[in-house]
Amino acid sequence: SPLLDLASCLPHRGELNITVKSAQNVLVRVPSWADKEQTQAFVDKQPVAIQWDGPYVRFANTRSGQQLTITYPVREEEIKETVGSLHGVEYTERWRGNTIVDITPPGKWIPMFHRPELDADSVPQ
Repeated sequence: SPLLDLASCLPHRGELNITVKSAQNVLVRVPSWADKEQTQAFVDKQPVAIQWDGPYVRFANTRSGQQLTITYPVREEEIKETVGSLHGVEYTERWRGNTIVDITPPGKWIPMFHRPELDADSVPQ
């Protein structure tokens, strides 16, 4: 965008890196599952107090070239669901952030959501 560049590290890490181009105020939405108490904000790699505006972290009076960073713990959760249209089969979904990284049992012909490469802390380069 002409206002900023955004790089997300999800699902590997709860980290958003923003480079300001011309935006003067930046609102960054933090996922609802993220623990607000453990969320941190940085400007040019220096910690700053978080200004919450609902689910958003507000960065005011930003300047071109500034690096804004938000970090928070990534949700890792296992959920069991029954899908009625598939003969009541119970599936176990493993979530990392907003991403399903595995479903058991896998699909019979096309195993869906088996993504071990997304189930890691390190961000691929």
